[in-house]
Amino acid sequence: MPLLQEAFVRYGEDIRLLGVDTQDSPEGAASFVSDLEIGYPHVLDPDGELLSSLGVRGLPVTLAIDEGGRIVARSVGQLNAEELQQLVETLTS
Repeated sequence: MPLLQEAFVRYGEDIRLLGVDTQDSPEGAASFVSDLEIGYPHVLDPDGELLSSLGVRGLPVTLAIDEGGRIVARSVGQLNAEELQQLVETLTS
């Protein structure tokens, strides 16, 4: 999440970030986001429905979604800076 926060600050309106707190309480999710000082928006998926519908079994997962709503890249597991840069380039090229 800190890498995503850095991308949020660096790229501004060029890309949009949305965090999805999965299988967490509203209070727990809010505390987590606050503790990490995350500025990009988050939504809750308390029952894990989105995760299930995507067929993803592990967390974290990062999706790059184009303007048409299509998933154009997916990364399961913790991202490193190079992987995040590749996702950003997929979206901005």
